[in-house]
Amino acid sequence: MPGFRRRRRSGAGLAEGIEIGATEGIGQDLFIQGFSDSPFRLIGVTNVKLTPHEAETIDVRGWLASIAPFTVPPGVALNAIDASGAVVYRFAGDRFENITAAYRTKLAASPRVAVAPPRIETGEAGYGYLLGPGWFEPDGGYRWIGKSAQATLGGAIAGQKLFVHGFCAPAQLAAGPLHLSVTPELAAEPATFTIDSCGGSFEFAVALPAALAGRPRFTVLLAVDRAGKIPPDTRELGLAIETMELSY
Repeated sequence: MPGFRRRRRSGAGLAEGIEIGATEGIGQDLFIQGFSDSPFRLIGVTNVKLTPHEAETIDVRGWLASIAPFTVPPGVALNAIDASGAVVYRFAGDRFENITAAYRTKLAASPRVAVAPPRIETGEAGYGYLLGPGWFEPDGGYRWIGKSAQATLGGAIAGQKLFVHGFCAPAQLAAGPLHLSVTPELAAEPATFTIDSCGGSFEFAVALPAALAGRPRFTVLLAVDRAGKIPPDTRELGLAIETMELSY
């Protein structure tokens, strides 16, 4: 089973954990019985994924959970290898084989890497290539934006909307509500939302122009009416965004 791994090393040069892992060749039974419960967390590993090719072989019909948390889009996988130091392993019965170079060649030859995914998990380093100006570095499972930021998604299906999920800090509302504008490419005008509570997360649904259906890539602009420092943080922060997803 190939696995994407980003090696994080201590001062002594020892691998401390796996940031991105992907597995190929484990099969349906092993996935359901020994993968889906995330046993890797018992050894401090929290982010292991199926490779895109392996995910297509897993039939989870009748399974109560979703396979989505264990998959990674082809473009994200390639970026994880090239930009984030991910490593790919194959499980060969009783051992792991490092097949990073061979699997990277396989990924790069796939036309699917040119299609942006329909979901961005902003806190995952592998999705960073889809985030344009205005984003800060990952901070757990999210990223802050400043007053504006740009992202790229793709593969929209007719009738889908863009869902933006995130949160803010209560101190940000001292001067009044925040206003978030979301402008998909080709949109005649932005969709604007008012945020008057930071007690939990928010989720806003944005209608997409019909012409975006089927396009492999399109941009989305996020804009907040004000940004500011949240002590002791010295950055000019707008909102924390966790995910952006095309869905119904």
